[in-house]
Amino acid sequence: MTSKPADRKSESRYRGWSRLWRCSAVSIACACLSLSNAATGQDLVAQVKAAFVFNFARFIEWPDVAFATEESPFWLCTYGGDTTALGIDQVKDRLVNDRQIHARQVKTVSDARNCHILFIDDKYASHEMAAMADLANEAILTISDAPWFVREGGMISLYTRGRHVRFSINQTSARGAGLLISGRLLQLAEEVR
Repeated sequence: MTSKPADRKSESRYRGWSRLWRCSAVSIACACLSLSNAATGQDLVAQVKAAFVFNFARFIEWPDVAFATEESPFWLCTYGGDTTALGIDQVKDRLVNDRQIHARQVKTVSDARNCHILFIDDKYASHEMAAMADLANEAILTISDAPWFVREGGMISLYTRGRHVRFSINQTSARGAGLLISGRLLQLAEEVR
């Protein structure tokens, strides 16, 4: 018995996502292993979190209107910590969805309007939730290393529990901003709201 064309297409898409996710998992593991000799403690945690942020970007679709042109870069912005301290410099200039990643620090959350990802340091997140409401309808993925961030309307909480980096996702907030999160990423989240 032969399978229907739609079944083959679905199966092919599943294999493609499965292969892509395995490659991403391997790249995170390799990043962790290669960095373990070069960095210790907080540096290593920051670099692992940066690898997670990079891989999140690969599994999220932004609406076309989020980019001025097909050649527009992908902006990864930080608030409350410099890009070096947050490990973001290690993903700068890499490609995500065929766009080169540019990184910059913003002085206020409101300055993030041209960003595609805004990473907010946990020390500053609680003070910026009101300003975050102004970005609610913008196609900006908001991430913080504050564990409570998704409960308060942020999109991804990226935090450590014991010796492991974990994440939670607020899918409702992401959808409200026009972002589509892959089901594969949702399956790996510790919590989805």
